[in-house]
Parts: sequence; C-alpha cells; structure tokens
Amino acid sequence: MPEIVIILNNFLSVVFSQTTCILNFYLLFSIFYSKRIAWKSELSLIYTRFAFDMFYTFFVPHNKIYYIIRQIFPGFVVKNLSFYLIWPTIPLGCIRATLVFLITLDRVIALFFPISYHNHRFKISLSAIIISVSCFGASDHLILFGYCRYTVDVPLECDNFNCVIKTCFYSYWVSRDQIQYILTGTFSVILLFRLVIWNNFVASQRNQNLSRATRIALLESIVIICFSIIPSLIFSTFPSLNFVSVGPWTIVLKHAGFMIEALIICKFLLKRKSKNGIGRNSTVLTWSQ
Repeated sequence: MPEIVIILNNFLSVVFSQTTCILNFYLLFSIFYSKRIAWKSELSLIYTRFAFDMFYTFFVPHNKIYYIIRQIFPGFVVKNLSFYLIWPTIPLGCIRATLVFLITLDRVIALFFPISYHNHRFKISLSAIIISVSCFGASDHLILFGYCRYTVDVPLECDNFNCVIKTCFYSYWVSRDQIQYILTGTFSVILLFRLVIWNNFVASQRNQNLSRATRIALLESIVIICFSIIPSLIFSTFPSLNFVSVGPWTIVLKHAGFMIEALIICKFLLKRKSKNGIGRNSTVLTWSQ
C-alpha cells in the first residue's frame, strides 16, 4: 500500500475517533454538569456506554499518530511501543461492544415482557453490570498472556494490529467480535420486528423514555451492522483482499460509524431537551422527537 494511503487512513481514524471522544464528553458534561440533557435512570446503561466510548476513542489515536510519524520519518521506531499504544483499546473495545449488546437485549426484554421488566429490572444494579463487563474486558489479559503465552516482542518493521498481537490472540479477537456482532444483530432484528411490524397491528401505549432508549439502541445496532459487520463480511467473502489493502479501511469505517452515531445522539438528546422545555410530550416512535 502506498505510504500516502497508510497516512490517510490513519489520519481519518484519528479525526473520527477524536471527534467521537469530544462528542461523548459533551454528552456526559451536558447530562451530569450543565444539565442541558435531563438525567433519566432508564438510560443509565446508555450513559455508561457514553463513558466507555469516550475512553476508548481517547486511546485509539495514539497508535495511529505513531504510525503516521513512522511513515513520515521511517527511522523513528521505538521497540514494542506499538503494543503499549494499541493494548488499552482492546479491552475497552470489548467492553463497548458488550454494552451495546446488553443495551439491545435490555430493550428487547423491556418491549416483549414489559411487566416482568418493570418488576425485576431494578434488581440488577448498574454497578454489577459495569463490574461484570469490565472483568470480561480485562479477561483479554488472561487470554493474551496466559492462554496465548504472548511475550511483548514486536518486530521493528511491524506497523499493523495483526502482527502486534500475533496469530493466537488475533484469532480469538476476531471470533469474539463475530460472536458479539451476531448476537447484537440477532436481537436488533427482533427489536426491529417488534417496533415496525408489531406496532402496525397491535395498538399500545408506549412509554416516552422507554422509546427513547429503544431508538438509541436501534441506532447503535444499525451503526454496527453498516460500519462493522458488512465491511467484515465483504472482507471474509473476498479473501483475495488482504489485510494490508482492506484491513485499515475497515477500521476507518468503524470509527466513522461511531462518530456518526455520536453526532445523531447529540442532536437527538439535545432536541428532546429543547422540546421538553416548552412542554411538548409525545409517544409516537419517530426520530424527530
């Protein structure tokens, strides 16, 4: 791949991820400090995803900037630095994907079993969920250094994720991502079926806060499908497209999706706050609310 292309996709990843980080910080600032967005306990799991997304996208640009510098100044190579720059993003990315799945599952249960959800959901504390998903993300350390017996010894010429973490953990990482994508995609289809088809035939009163959380969950699922799953499927379907020519661009698309999602959520939640301020309430499931 020409050097200019490597620089371009790394630069775009930096721009997209930093923009996402700033947007998520702004969302959290608006919720917890400036109060421009009203706190809703029903959305606490989504707020948690904002926080982990902010930390994840904060660390993403570090290795990208390092790779850009290496392309401009080939002699600037620090032994094993690429591993230490990449590693924080792996468990954080796992935690983010797990939270998206749990948010989607939460919405499915809330819509299909509203009475049971209302009676029992509060028994599962947010702290327990955060600790559980954090432990799951931290288990990457056990897989890498325990099961895969990884030793930090990155070749000086290595300039991509695959060669940094070696084949064993890379295979596990790909498999884990695929499972998370499949689960999230499956429950997203179920959620979409409930909202689009069921609501057309069964008249029911929808809770405003519940529908807001559901719409955000659907948005997260759509972003994953369009910007992560579909590019990965294309990559798998056409094995002649190798990692060097396609892999970096799939990462760029993923971070572009995160940025678009954060932009839509910012606009959506701030618009809701504005409308609530003049006393408008509605339960119609549209994105304009």
